[in-house]
Amino acid sequence: MSKRSKSIFFAVLFTVIEALIIFGLFKNKGGKYAGNVAFTTVLFIIFTFLEIKFKLYISTYSRIILIITAIGHTLCGQYLGFYEKSKYFDKGLHLFGTYAVTYFAYSFLNLITRKQIVSRFREFIFIVCIGMSLGALFETCEFFIDVIAHPKPASQSGLVDTNLDLIFNYFGAILAGIHLFLLDFRVGNR
Repeated sequence: MSKRSKSIFFAVLFTVIEALIIFGLFKNKGGKYAGNVAFTTVLFIIFTFLEIKFKLYISTYSRIILIITAIGHTLCGQYLGFYEKSKYFDKGLHLFGTYAVTYFAYSFLNLITRKQIVSRFREFIFIVCIGMSLGALFETCEFFIDVIAHPKPASQSGLVDTNLDLIFNYFGAILAGIHLFLLDFRVGNR
């Protein structure tokens, strides 16, 4: 299967799954969170379009872990209510999600820059910094969503929740750094 075909296959698969989740949200929860799921789906479709247009194909592994993260958020967290039912689900998704987004971001940066960092230790530090930055950005977005949209329940229940999210984002970034460090990750070496 060509890279283009894989991109399209995963985009269609993801869109179908998210459409089913949106249908379920309207049927069982009066549409609560449906806009969030639709937004996630549109972002993935836009990314796939740009990926194909510019021929900047990410690895299948990177694509799968991003899809798992998104489905974990939309299906498990929002549709099945794990954010409200479990005090550990959000932290686990922060850890895995930051790992996935960091892995993707580093891979994508390698694709578009075609430059390599000489020292593996510096590469590890760079990867962890990417993950920590993305995690902090995500927490800032959650804060603004809570302030502007006033969702029920709020994305952040207080400073302890925010700090724990940041800690698990940090662990996810370290996990991505270790994974890529041990793989000796390079462009075209996936």
